[in-house]
Amino acid sequence: MKSINDISLVDLKLGNDWKITHNEFYNIEPKEVDNYKDSKYPIWSMFFIEDLMQIENSKKELLIDVGWYPDGDKAGMYRLILIKSIEGSFDWDSPIDTYETRVLKELINKIDSLVSQ
Repeated sequence: MKSINDISLVDLKLGNDWKITHNEFYNIEPKEVDNYKDSKYPIWSMFFIEDLMQIENSKKELLIDVGWYPDGDKAGMYRLILIKSIEGSFDWDSPIDTYETRVLKELINKIDSLVSQ
């Protein structure tokens, strides 16, 4: 069994001008949650939440928003939304890109591809 104390934040390599503005994005695969069964902590509601991470590029006026939907639901999935700022406000209704997966590594690869541009 794995220890909850071994769970760390995902380590991302950000390209120029990208800045993490919110980070609760932990390195735990959904399919591995059962390996932490001895934990007295509610892993799904602690590590699989809607507000996992935001990464902003103020020069390009872009925001990457990452979350788990539905919040705390073991049947849910990661969702990434890429949003453009229009007149100083992010346009949440018209994302540039949306990506969903249940696989942490696939999500990290998607983030890496966006922040390396």
